[in-house]
Amino acid sequence: MRTTRAPSLPDAVAPVVVLILLIGLTIVIFGTEAADGPLQIALMVSAVFAGLVAFKNGY
Repeated sequence: MRTTRAPSLPDAVAPVVVLILLIGLTIVIFGTEAADGPLQIALMVSAVFAGLVAFKNGY
């Protein structure tokens, strides 16, 4: 059984920062057409990143 630990401040903030950066980059690259699909990719990548952070902390 894995031991769990509370996330550190960087662990808690990193997924939000990744999400903001990916959304900003998507809007810069695709402009108004970002809502047609690329934003969903940014959300999925951010969710995977958050899952990896949780896995690192034993969840």
